Amino acid sequence: MKTVIRLIAAAAALLLVIPLAACIYDGPPDSSGPEPEDHRGVYVCETGRLVFPGDGKTVRIEINDELASRLGLPAGDYEATYVFLYNSGIWRYDQCDELRIFVNGATYRFNNDFTSTSFERIVISKADDPGNYFVFERAGDG
Repeated sequence: MKTVIRLIAAAAALLLVIPLAACIYDGPPDSSGPEPEDHRGVYVCETGRLVFPGDGKTVRIEINDELASRLGLPAGDYEATYVFLYNSGIWRYDQCDELRIFVNGATYRFNNDFTSTSFERIVISKADDPGNYFVFERAGDG
């Protein structure tokens, strides 16, 4: 009798876990719409700027000590590479939840607010401080 009860309990637990697992990962967002163009030009915030050549891979970062400290990036003026990700796979910035920036072998992770990030604006937060947003607005081709 105990074996039957254990089997019923295991089956019930399995029936509860399978639907929950399906909700955790539902695949990448639908990308059937037009893909946005790569960021290009100068994007500024209060104490720094990002300069994108438009290749979808590289960025020049120009930030002061204060912003560097808040973002967790090195201060100064330097080249970096970047990628937008969804569930660790490279994805378009208007539908992904993560931005990674690579500087001299180090990786910096940021949450991407894909509901606000566009060609005209980049909205990110530190992975360990998701409520504190940094907004970089496009200021031109500069």
